[in-house]
Amino acid sequence: MNKVYGFIGLCFLIILSACSNSDVDINPSSIEGKWSLNSIDNKIKYKESSEINKTENYDSKNLVLDLKPEGVYAINAQFVFAELKESPTITTGQYTVNDNSLILKYYDSSLKTDVNINFEISTSSNSKLVLNLSKSGLFKSIDEVSQKANSITSTMLSLFQGTIIDYNVSYNLTKVN
Repeated sequence: MNKVYGFIGLCFLIILSACSNSDVDINPSSIEGKWSLNSIDNKIKYKESSEINKTENYDSKNLVLDLKPEGVYAINAQFVFAELKESPTITTGQYTVNDNSLILKYYDSSLKTDVNINFEISTSSNSKLVLNLSKSGLFKSIDEVSQKANSITSTMLSLFQGTIIDYNVSYNLTKVN
């Protein structure tokens, strides 16, 4: 009988340890402040292409994301449809935090529309923030833009979506004091 209880206890511990913290709501004030981008982890697989699995170091680039309490952000970089590019100009926009998601909204001049980037907050502490842009988050952003775009842009975005097999990009940031 003790073996049965031991087995049940072990199963319970395994189930508890397998649960992720993605079900935990993130307090918006816990991510407010200035965050320095340290690295971007890319794991991307396109059809008929080899997998991209690399980490890009951003420590020397001094890119800082400033999440202000009023739901406004500023970053010394530019978004080009969900990709971050170095830029001498400051990009600003609005952000919202829902459950464990951070949505950054910016105006994309090439698409001539607002774009929402749907990140999952996978780590949030006083000193570390990890934002994941998954395939589903990317597709949600593409779908939102496609609804507002002209037919040519919408078709191009749909074709692009069809080439993606796997997409997971993690932005690793640390708090700036």
